[in-house]
Amino acid sequence: MVIDLGHGGSDLGAVSSELKENHVVWRIACMVTDILICQLY
Repeated sequence: MVIDLGHGGSDLGAVSSELKENHVVWRIACMVTDILICQLY
């Protein structure tokens, strides 16, 4: 299984005054990874 974060390198995705898309997506990907690992064991 691959979790594709969608952006990389200098592409931060959408940016607001408080959030950057790549940071939000990274946190979600980490949560999904943890959930999947827990389901396997």
